[in-house]
Amino acid sequence: MNKELKLITADVKQNTATTYTNNYLRMREALGVTDKRKSVKSIGLDKIEELLLDDELNANARAGMLTITKKMFSSENDKERVDEIDTKIRQHKREHQVKKNGELTETLPTYKEMVNALKKVEDPRKYIINWLFIHANTRNADIALIDIHRSIPSRPVAMDELDKERNHIVLVDGHAVLIRNVYKTAKSYGQKKNKITSRAFIDKAREYLGDELDLPLLTTKTGGSIPPASFGAYLKKFRLMDLTESQIMKVVMKHVAEKGSYNMLRKVSQNRGTSISTLLQEYDISNIQEPSTELKGEAEG
Repeated sequence: MNKELKLITADVKQNTATTYTNNYLRMREALGVTDKRKSVKSIGLDKIEELLLDDELNANARAGMLTITKKMFSSENDKERVDEIDTKIRQHKREHQVKKNGELTETLPTYKEMVNALKKVEDPRKYIINWLFIHANTRNADIALIDIHRSIPSRPVAMDELDKERNHIVLVDGHAVLIRNVYKTAKSYGQKKNKITSRAFIDKAREYLGDELDLPLLTTKTGGSIPPASFGAYLKKFRLMDLTESQIMKVVMKHVAEKGSYNMLRKVSQNRGTSISTLLQEYDISNIQEPSTELKGEAEG
C-alpha cells in the first residue's frame, strides 16, 4: 500500500498529496481492500470501473477516484481502457443530469413567473438578494459578502479604496455599481463591476440603507461577518418562491435557451464568471444533448 501511495503522490504539492491520499484510502475502502500488502491496482480495471459507475457513489468521490485511477494506470497499455472509463463516467454524469433536469423542468417556475414574484417582494433585503441572483447571476458567496454604500457629495465613496476582501454595492449619481472582489472564480476572472440602472433595485437599496451611509447586506446575530460554511443557511430565509441560487440559475438558463440568444448566454457567462460550456453542462434544463461527432451535409435527394 505504502509503495503504491508514494507513486501516486510523487512530485505533487502537499495539499494535492493530501487530497490524493484521502481519495486513495476512500477507494481502498470502497473496493474492500483491507490487506495493506495488497495494492488497489491488483484489483484490476474491471472492478474499478464497476465502482466508478456505481449510482450510489458521490460525484466528488467519483472524480477523485478517477484521478487516482489515472495515476495508477498511466502506461500506454492502459491508456485506452482508462480513457474509455473516463468517457463512460462523463456519459453517466450527463444522463443523470438530463434525468434530474427533466424532473426540474416540471417543478420549477417559468422565468416570467419568477420575475413577477420578485416584483411583489416588499422586504428590501429579500428583493436585493433575489434581484442579484436573477439579473447579475451571482452565487451565494457573492451575496453574503456584500456591503452597501451611499456616495454623497459630502462623503464620496472612493470605489478603488473599498475593502478587497468584501463585495460592494455603491449608490452614486442615480445608479448603482456592483463590485465583486470575492467570488468562486475570481482568480481566473478578476474583479467584476456592473452598472445597475434598475429604478426598482436602486429604490430598494436606498430603503435598506435608510439613514445610514454604509451597511452590510447580511450579518450574524452579533453583527459579524457570516462564515463561508453558513452562507446558504443565512440566505435560506430570503428565498424567492423557495428557490435556491442554483435553481434560479437553471430557470435563467432555460429562459436563455427559449430566447435562443447567444448574446444573453455570453452575458450570463460574463456575469457569473463561468465558461459557456460549464453553464450548459451544469445549469441547462432544456435537455440539450451532448454534441454529436457526426458531420452531415445538406439533405441530398
